[in-house]
Amino acid sequence: MNLTKMLRRVASAILLGLSGSVFVNCGGAYGSPVPPDPPPPHDPSVVLLDFSYTPASPIHMGDALHLTATLNKPTAAGIVFVDIGDPWRITLFLNDYGASGDAVAGDGVCSAYYEWDAWGGTGSDLPVVAELSWLDHTPGQTLDGPPLTVLPAEEGQ
Repeated sequence: MNLTKMLRRVASAILLGLSGSVFVNCGGAYGSPVPPDPPPPHDPSVVLLDFSYTPASPIHMGDALHLTATLNKPTAAGIVFVDIGDPWRITLFLNDYGASGDAVAGDGVCSAYYEWDAWGGTGSDLPVVAELSWLDHTPGQTLDGPPLTVLPAEEGQ
């Protein structure tokens, strides 16, 4: 994964207002630099078993999508992202923290909610791809979801 793609995903995750804390390494005493901890190594035995979203396509502008990716076991060394559209209109971070759409922390089921808005716009047959991204930058596995069609908001919404 290239650096631009990773930075875009991190920014997207932050903009989605994920619950939890963001920790910033501000250096040691009196501003001396402190090297960051190395990321945990990837675990090649961890794989994406399945990926889905509800409601099924088509959806309307303003509808909330619930996205779920299931790993064969939990991992602290990887992150599941979902890219929607080509080029990516929306990049979402699916979490296994028991928050922001995830039911149970640490169960290997990564989830998120996203209310489709003007950033995503409308469109037909948008590709939907889940990717297990490793924190040590090892290339990860991808799974394609069914294409997504987004229609204008229904009257009364």
